[in-house]
Parts: sequence; C-alpha cells; structure tokens
Amino acid sequence: MRFSQALLSQAQRTKGSTQANGYLGVLLIVVSLGCEQSAPPAAPAPKLTPKQKLEVLVGRLKDLTKDSTSDIGLIVKREISHRFLAPEETSEAPQEASETLPKGEINVVTKRFISFRSGENPLTGEAPENAEIQPILHRSESETKKYELTYLDDRWQLETELTDESEKVWFKYALESAK
Repeated sequence: MRFSQALLSQAQRTKGSTQANGYLGVLLIVVSLGCEQSAPPAAPAPKLTPKQKLEVLVGRLKDLTKDSTSDIGLIVKREISHRFLAPEETSEAPQEASETLPKGEINVVTKRFISFRSGENPLTGEAPENAEIQPILHRSESETKKYELTYLDDRWQLETELTDESEKVWFKYALESAK
C-alpha cells in the first residue's frame, strides 16, 4: 500500500512528463496485482462429535416445540431431555464396542392443561345468561414419548417410527439441521 502511494505522489510531482506516465503504468500494475490476491482461506469449521451433533439436534427440537397458550385456556408445555450412549455403553462385550454405533435417546414430556369455568363455553369464555358459573375447572394430561436414534454415516438417524404429523416435521427439520 505504501509503495503504491509513493508511486502516485511521484507521478503527481512530474505531471505531464513521460516519467509520470511510467510511474502511473507501474502503479496500475501494482494495484492490479494486489487486487488479484485473495484473502487467505478461512479455517474450516471444527468437526462436531456425535455427542455435540446430538446436542445441536435437541436444541433445534427445543426451539420448535416451545410452550404455547391458546385463547381458550389450553396450555401446552414440553420438556425435552436426551442421553448420549457411547458405543462402549451399548455393546455387550468390550471387543464389540469398536463395531457398535453410538446411540441417542430423546425423551419428550408433553403436558397439556386447560382451565375454564363450568357453564362457560371454553371456545368463547362466555356463559349463557341464566347459567350458574362454578369455580374454575382444571384438567391436565401428560404424555411421555421416547425417540431412539443411531449415529450412522456421520449423522443421526431416527430409529423410532413417527405417527404424528407434527413430530415428522420437527424431526425432519432437526435431523437436517444437525448434519
């Protein structure tokens, strides 16, 4: 950079001469050579371990399945936990550990709560004019699902068959993103 600035100032001092044209020619060559140089290649991203990839996958699932509340008083909460099983934990004999693949387990606990007053229309929250409104009724249910995964071909693959459409969307997204 300093060399090109020196050439430019030298050319400006000798305006209109052949010497100035020579300085400008050299400056043009220097600048064009500098433009062709590319930045050093960026360091490749560190390769994630199977355990780290499982954590990425679970993080994506948590992002997709955040708590939700509806206008009718329905609250859905999901708690997601996971466990990484190294090959030595899943093989029965120590010599088989080198041939066994890492496994993963994801547990999703879905809790649904609904609160409304007896006599109220749960969709509108309104009650008929002569209806006697009782105290708030609470109803809740909980469901736990376990999903099993295997680490094969440098990525996690779901072993559990999915039946719910929303589960299929969640896992398709999370598995694609955690490659």
